[in-house]
Amino acid sequence: MSVIRNIFASLISFFLVIFVSLLIFFGGLNTLLYPSIYENALRENNFYSTIDLSKVQGGEFIKLPNGVEFLVNSLLENFLSYVRGETEEPNLKIKIDRENVNNFFNEKIKEFPQCSEGSSEYDSNGNPKCKPSGKTTDEFLDDFLKSKNITVLEQESVDLSKVYNLQTDSIARLREFVKIYGMILYGLIFMTFLLSALIILLFLDSISSGIRTLGIDFFIVGISVLPATFLMPGILTNAMNSVDVGFVSDIIAQVVASL
Repeated sequence: MSVIRNIFASLISFFLVIFVSLLIFFGGLNTLLYPSIYENALRENNFYSTIDLSKVQGGEFIKLPNGVEFLVNSLLENFLSYVRGETEEPNLKIKIDRENVNNFFNEKIKEFPQCSEGSSEYDSNGNPKCKPSGKTTDEFLDDFLKSKNITVLEQESVDLSKVYNLQTDSIARLREFVKIYGMILYGLIFMTFLLSALIILLFLDSISSGIRTLGIDFFIVGISVLPATFLMPGILTNAMNSVDVGFVSDIIAQVVASL
């Protein structure tokens, strides 16, 4: 009887080591679905301090009431919340400085020449070409914006999820993968508890032997899998170190183009 029990215990221990190893590995991956690991990596690489919107064309149109770090972290949190399935919309809004946008268009309006007497203010394509003497600058600006179908002065923000069309099939598939991942994680937790309970049941007449068997199993997992999970933040930090902040210019260019 003791031999049969030891065979069963060895078999269960084998599967327990596998399931616990997978649980730790998948549990480590779970940190990638939350912003803190990315925020720490960006902070360690001085990412936030290298972004100066005043040196980026169109950067003056972005409103930063709480600074660059707050904006980036908010976008990360909202995007990952959407990926995890906690929200139905990827809220990636960037506030627009409407005063600066208005000043920009007013400067552009000043570049238009005054219309000569009897000439049309529009060209053959219906675009404004000069300022009529009977219109104020604000009236001409309103007509100019309407002719270009520009509504930026009515907007408080621009949603990057719509600019980059993030609600696509690829993002939907990513959300589905995350759901499947969550089910696998819960399945691994269940199997870990089940197999641990089976080992304890096998050694009901000697609880200390059962606990010792579990201890050996978890020790094997600890020395083989845990070190890899501790390396993950360092690997991500190194990966973030190679990020080219030039992509910020591309994002702002897309934002400006959407105005």
